[in-house]
Amino acid sequence: MGESNIPILFDKASIYPESISFNRKNGRFIVGSFRDGMIYEVNDNGESRILVNDKRLRSVLGIAIDNKRGRIYAANSDLGVSLRSSSSGVKNLAALGVYDLDTGKTIDYIDLGSLMPAESHLANGVAVDNEGNVYVTDSLSPVIYKVDVNGKSSVFSRSQRFEGEGINLNGIVYHPDGYLLVVKKSDGSIFRISLASPNNISLVDIPKKMAGGDGLLLVDNEQVLVVANSASGTKSNSVYLLRSINDWDTAEVMEVRKLDDVYPTTTVIKDSEIYVVYTRLNKLIRSTKENVETHNQIARILKIGSVTP
Repeated sequence: MGESNIPILFDKASIYPESISFNRKNGRFIVGSFRDGMIYEVNDNGESRILVNDKRLRSVLGIAIDNKRGRIYAANSDLGVSLRSSSSGVKNLAALGVYDLDTGKTIDYIDLGSLMPAESHLANGVAVDNEGNVYVTDSLSPVIYKVDVNGKSSVFSRSQRFEGEGINLNGIVYHPDGYLLVVKKSDGSIFRISLASPNNISLVDIPKKMAGGDGLLLVDNEQVLVVANSASGTKSNSVYLLRSINDWDTAEVMEVRKLDDVYPTTTVIKDSEIYVVYTRLNKLIRSTKENVETHNQIARILKIGSVTP
């Protein structure tokens, strides 16, 4: 990971993007807004346009693109700081929205929280496998949900190991060798979970736990980028490049890119370049109802390096 360039500044204030992806078809970034619940396309000049405006979306957290099927998957939650926050209360919503990648039209909307009705919810990370199955983490319930290509939902994996203080399971990626990698934000640990046997959960042995681990991005079969912001009073604000040569039994930290105190959440690769989104969500989440409108942040995307095979 090399030196940063001039950041891409969004032309619309207060989007507060929690997630970022890239549409290879039209060359635009895709970002989900924690604040207004919309999904935007953003070009290299920071010019944005609304792609998805589904009124059911409160705060968009993780997003994933399925290029094969032309879909966007978006995790929907409510922590009470969205312009669309529900009067039914915070931490009750977990859902997955499915949208057309080209038009933004709604394909499906799946309630996930009803699978765990007695729990608090924060649908967060999203990953899609080669068969079109979607996996969604819940940061407040110790589960990973699965939604198949036909929209049928189920609890894919549940474990006491996913429990912890505050925000827990977060970023998730599908590995083509048949498993998921998931980061636990509260303590920075990473789990490997078999797709064939969801109860087969192992802890990746890493010499350093990345406190505040948020977004995961699979660079190739042996490399993963981890974005860490803060958790349990520890501020990481870094992007870590991990490498494993034994199918993620163990991993080494190859590089660390330290960032400013901007609450980075996720990365994306565009044309072999690595970009990270600066969110400042920590300021928004700490806001009271009286002063939330004073937070008028210009979001930015920063290039932090390039992919090295």
